[in-house]
Amino acid sequence: MLAKKRKTGEDFSARERIAWRNRAMLGARGGIQIGDVVLLPNLPSRGEFILVEVAGPYRFEPLKLSGDTDVNRLRQDYGHILEVKKLDELRPIPFRDDLVHAELRSSLTCRSRMWSLADYGPNIEELLVAPTTARAWDLKGSFSKLLDRALQDVYEPLEAKIDTLLQQSFSAAEFEVPCLLLLRSLFPGAEVAHTSGPSEHGADLVVTWEDPLADSSSSDDLSFRAVFQVKNWRGQAHDLHAIDQLVEAIRHYGGDYLVGGAYLLTLCDGEVPEFRAKREAKSREMRTPIHFIGRKRMLNLMREYALAKVGK
Repeated sequence: MLAKKRKTGEDFSARERIAWRNRAMLGARGGIQIGDVVLLPNLPSRGEFILVEVAGPYRFEPLKLSGDTDVNRLRQDYGHILEVKKLDELRPIPFRDDLVHAELRSSLTCRSRMWSLADYGPNIEELLVAPTTARAWDLKGSFSKLLDRALQDVYEPLEAKIDTLLQQSFSAAEFEVPCLLLLRSLFPGAEVAHTSGPSEHGADLVVTWEDPLADSSSSDDLSFRAVFQVKNWRGQAHDLHAIDQLVEAIRHYGGDYLVGGAYLLTLCDGEVPEFRAKREAKSREMRTPIHFIGRKRMLNLMREYALAKVGK
């Protein structure tokens, strides 16, 4: 009847206008369909909602009321029924849940009996798969998490671009230069020496940190050295000579300072078993850890270096 009046251009009464706004329940074109997800207030709890799935078509079955239950003095309830079923887990979600986006949260103050949440579909999908643990909501914490999520979205493409440009721009020993700059940012206040060459004694780069509080008579001198071998390799690290070079560096540069660690900086994705076994054996023999810093970790560090430069 209302559709016919609409088509002929007749005016609706006030009650008809209200009814027309809720026509989506009927399931017609553009209306609620079986399988749709709907958001319902978690009555009687305030400030919470639940997500359920439409399981059947609309039907009108008014329930007779009397006495105190007839709050609207209609002798019946409204009778509009849309069958729903709970999803995997019926879980109340607070309006101020950390994962509820601001636009969706604002829409929950709408005074209409029914409205579309289609514009917030991605957020609804996120809530459907979110862990069931409570997520405390606070504006400062939400802003920090927002920044974390935004950065995560740019980290991977940024690292991929750095990787591509390193391969294009630096070959063989040239890779030592970006590693030198990286170490200078990682060890502020330390001396980072570029020792590569015929007389490098196994180290391309050497970091020396002087304990500013130590004196010649102190037995608690915290000064240390770290030695680095740089290899612009790809694939799997397998050349055992690199480990021999680091062993030589530990012996040579450990005279005046404690060598706290030796590091292989490379763009390899990993190590072949023989390489790792020798590295671990020499670490025990020299009583100095020999570390493998591969492609993933190197790109992480260079990404942080790049972001720090942008922030200056």
